[in-house]
Amino acid sequence: MAKKKNKLVPMKTSEKPQARIQIIEMTPKDAGKVPLCGHKDPSKEAYRHKFQWIKKHMSEGLKVKMLKTQDDGIAGYIEYVPGEHAWRAVNAENYMFIHCIYIQFKRCKGKGFGTLLIKECVKDAKKEDMHGVAVVTREGTWMAGKELFLKNRFEVVEMRQFRFTDGEARRFYDIHEGKPFFEDLVSYPQMLPPRRMSGIHNMQHQVGPGGLLQGGPEGGDEMVR
Repeated sequence: MAKKKNKLVPMKTSEKPQARIQIIEMTPKDAGKVPLCGHKDPSKEAYRHKFQWIKKHMSEGLKVKMLKTQDDGIAGYIEYVPGEHAWRAVNAENYMFIHCIYIQFKRCKGKGFGTLLIKECVKDAKKEDMHGVAVVTREGTWMAGKELFLKNRFEVVEMRQFRFTDGEARRFYDIHEGKPFFEDLVSYPQMLPPRRMSGIHNMQHQVGPGGLLQGGPEGGDEMVR
């Protein structure tokens, strides 16, 4: 009698084993070992300046955490600080404020890594008995869009059109003052069209009482908590 051949059925994506994921918190000893927000090459002077800035502000509660997978290494990054020490012009006292969040590779997007990083921030906000988590988002490059946060039940509480003035750009990039590229760096954001930025707040993850920022005129930067 001929043996029946077993038919191979393709495994569903949801049934495939997930790569082991680790969340790693940066320490002052990690210089040159990990990518930074906007600076991934440790041989560059800008990387060293950024790392020194991070070390300096760790005393104020700044945290940097990275998501690492077996297949891709460091695949995600989040940087946040208590709102009273945020370097963006926001009113976010007693909120944890997210400075930067990104996923390193396109192949790593859509896997829930951004949500895992946000949950780390929420967890630390709860530990500190804060009101919640806040972030500024915007359309375009260099900052996260609001979609990731809205998916995690954040709410837009203020929106504005934003464009750097010369003075604002100089203050924003003051860490690079005196460098040969400083004037080009300052002038670049002033040439861009106004961007729509959002401030967002997460009601589901709000920890304790505390009012929201009041909504502003539509069509600009958004403050999200």
